[in-house]
Formats: sequence, structure tokens, C-alpha cells
Amino acid sequence: MKAAVLSGKETIQIEDRPVPEIQAGEVLVEVKACGICGTDIHAVFSGDFYPLGTVFGHECAGIVAAVGPDAAGVQIGDRVVVAPAPPCGVCTSCRTGRDNLCANHLEGDIGSTPDRPGACAELIRISQPDRMIYALPDSMSFEQGALVEPLSVAFHSVRQSRIKPGDAAVVLGAGPIGLGVVQFLRISGAGRIIVLEISEERAAMARRFGADDTINPMAIGAGVTDKIRSLTQAGGAAVVYECTGVPQVFRDAVQYARGGGQVMAIGVIEKDALVDTFTLLTREVSVRGSMCYTAAEFQIVLDFIDRGRIDTDAMISDVIALSDLADPVFLERIRSADTVKLIVKP
Repeated sequence: MKAAVLSGKETIQIEDRPVPEIQAGEVLVEVKACGICGTDIHAVFSGDFYPLGTVFGHECAGIVAAVGPDAAGVQIGDRVVVAPAPPCGVCTSCRTGRDNLCANHLEGDIGSTPDRPGACAELIRISQPDRMIYALPDSMSFEQGALVEPLSVAFHSVRQSRIKPGDAAVVLGAGPIGLGVVQFLRISGAGRIIVLEISEERAAMARRFGADDTINPMAIGAGVTDKIRSLTQAGGAAVVYECTGVPQVFRDAVQYARGGGQVMAIGVIEKDALVDTFTLLTREVSVRGSMCYTAAEFQIVLDFIDRGRIDTDAMISDVIALSDLADPVFLERIRSADTVKLIVKP
């Protein structure tokens, strides 16, 4: 089978690999669509976030191609969505309904190490189908299925923030997660939604999805905080959702919150980020992390998409072939600030 392998900094090779062998309780899925995640992009450009030799990709949907003995509830031909990091079900977090914080969730994940290949391949082995496989309705495309995972991250963050109807919100970054946050905020009844985004194409999409205002921070510069406080008419937002993972953006986030407001940290920041502790203290702003999603939330988001409550098609910038990943043009596409989500079809 063909698979995309991270072979160096900004270097992806398409290799011929053996078809994965499945054991008892496992299934083999023929990948029909796989989204390129921000973490995958970082790995490609850094060359060291994933170990070299890793078949990356974890946002995927496909068809069950083979079923091992004792793999109950799954049949060959089933259309499925894959949740990439299975909770163990036995640790304290899992037993208390917070399986997104599972202490062992990386033990069976896909696409992060050479010995746990990901979904930028024609076939993928799923070791725990009872915790990783969700039925994909016939009404949904495989491309939509590949968006369930990132949109679940967005849904969890909005749910964790406990934003109230009418509350003003600021969303930092209009990538896939930020655009998902905007859509779930609108569904939740949030008040004014303000999005900070440097790409006009992404900003336009945010407005399409329900943002009331978009601000290009590069154009306004030091005036961003005053602009936000003026728009909210409350001295800032009730909740600020940091979706970029950029340290300086995270530092600025506390400035955009009203007194007693909240910052949700969603974007993955690899290095330590400075925090404006003076503003944090004097305005009593709280900062809260948002980690992935629960199994229940994954199913909820799948149902949201199936009912047409979330616009997924507009988020897909392009659909490319697996072989295109080795083309230098691909690197330019994912480097572009206008690209939202690329879907790979092996």
C-alpha cells in the first residue's frame, strides 16, 4: 500500500509499505479522506515534532476493509469515522467522565510515531475499534467525516467555557478550530462574536459562519485592545478563545477579556508563553486549558454535522491525492495563510 512518511524537515516521501496485519479485536480501515492537522503541519516544517519515519494523519474517515476475530459490532463495508486517541476506560479521568484527560490515551493513538502509523495511507490498522470507531451516516461524505475530529476540539472548548447567551466572545485565529468555535458560539446563543485574523479569506469565512466583526491585528497594531473594548461595550469579552498556538497571541489574549473574564487556551503552544500577569491579576482574568474532547462530544459533533447544523464544506480549501503530499507545491499550500483545511484522498 502507499503511505506518506515524514522523512525530514519539509520532506515527505510516498512509500510502498506492507498492508498492516490485524490481530484479534482489531480492524483494518480503507482510508477515504484524511484531514491535514495543524500539528501535522508543524511536524512537517520542524522536522522533529514527530519522529522521522512516521506516517502522519489522524483526522480520518473510511470503510472497514477487514475485521479480526472478536472485533464485535463492526462489519466489512461499514462506513466509519476514526477517533485517533482511544481513552483507556479505567483511569480516574475515564471513570469520572473526563476521558479527554485519559492518562493512557497516547498508548493507542495513530499518526504520532513510526510504530503507530497514521491515516495518510491507503489503509490503517485500528487497534481498539470499540473506542475508536464511530458509524458514519450515509448522509455524510467521507470529507465531512474527516472534519469531525477538529470540530470536536472546537466544541469541547466552547462547552468548557460555559459561555452564556448574550456574552461577547473573541476568537483568535480563523483556522479550522477557530471557525468551528465561531459556529458553535453562534449555536450556543453567544452575543457579539469578534474574530482576529490576518487572512482576509479566512476572515470572510468567519463572517459567513456568524462572526459579527473581524479585525486584522496586523493592520490595527496597538489599537486592537481598544477596538475590542469598544465593540463589546463591556470592557472586553466574557470569553477569549486562543486558537493559534502563537505565544505572543496568547500573551495578548488576557488584554481582550473583560474584568472577571476568561481565556480558553486551545492552540498548542510548544514553547513556554509569557503571560501578562499584571492584567491577569488586576482584571481577575482566568485562564483555562481545553484538551481535545470526550467520546460523548465526538458523537455529538458527528450528529451536529449530520443534521446540517455545522457548515463543513466551506472549510475545505482543497482535496488532494496522497501522491501530492510529496510535491513541493503542497508545502506552499499549507504554508499559505489563506488555506483552512486540506483533505487527502488516498
